[in-house]
Amino acid sequence: MKNKRFVRLLLILLLPVIIGLNIITYFIYDSGSETLWINECYKKKLSYARSVKGKKIIIASGSNAHFGINTAQIEKAFSTPSVNLAVQAGLGVKYILHKVKEVAKPGDIIILPLEYSVYFQESEGIGMNTMYFLSYDKPFIRQLSLEEQFYIFVSLTPFDFARSLKNLIYPPREPAPGGVYTSQTLNKNGDETFKSGHKAERFRNLGDTQAPASYSFNNYGCNQIIEFSRWGKENNVAIILTFPNTVTLPGFYTREYSLFFNSLSKHFKDNGLTVLGHPTDYLFPVEYFYDTTMHLNTEGAAIRTRQLIRQLKKLDYFTSHLSTAK
Repeated sequence: MKNKRFVRLLLILLLPVIIGLNIITYFIYDSGSETLWINECYKKKLSYARSVKGKKIIIASGSNAHFGINTAQIEKAFSTPSVNLAVQAGLGVKYILHKVKEVAKPGDIIILPLEYSVYFQESEGIGMNTMYFLSYDKPFIRQLSLEEQFYIFVSLTPFDFARSLKNLIYPPREPAPGGVYTSQTLNKNGDETFKSGHKAERFRNLGDTQAPASYSFNNYGCNQIIEFSRWGKENNVAIILTFPNTVTLPGFYTREYSLFFNSLSKHFKDNGLTVLGHPTDYLFPVEYFYDTTMHLNTEGAAIRTRQLIRQLKKLDYFTSHLSTAK
């Protein structure tokens, strides 16, 4: 009995300390170099987007398009300012689309080669996204549900406090181009330029893939895309959904994957979205990838971008919007 009473008393005394520490951590939170490059990338990409006075083309997704699509090529092909607003899929679909809304204007065209993980996203979750929100965009947290805000708050730890305090005293800096990602290698349009060659060691244990055993597109991630499409129609912003580039594997050509891909396209078409291409259009040999199965290298990105330009030229929805938006 005495032990139970002692534990209860200890918890009562510690609870205000834990809550107080979490409150302090929330306001000084800084994840350091883990999310610094993301913020610096957004600064550059958003700066160019905001500098455009007329209509523009925006590419938005995670890092598959950050590496894999050259908007400088697209800008030249269509004589229209084009911005690569893709950064990191781990930020979640709601935030990726939120950043697009910050800079999109009537007449703009948004192309979404979103990663497949988006179509299975059930909530915001806790991870790199919350590290970024806490470090650089606390106002966005207020747009989340109360339950999600609560989970973010209780997920804070003494380690977060110590790291944040250290980063407050010794602010992190972006590393020089090389082994890690940095905004210093972006061009004017926001395209990644440091992607030459093929890091073969990253692909030595590359296996095959299997189609999802079960799936439903009535989930958080898919609903965010449909809601974004409605926003686009209300604001005269064209939304085009397409698919991410990834390494070609035999599994992608199975009947099971074909059913999944077709169901995915049909779901969004039935909900009023314009869908460009088929997922297998964007499968490329492994030698065209830089350091992951979704990050095309310089040669691969050039091929992928030329392919996208050809497909867009044949898409009436794109060409008509481009001409009327002038």
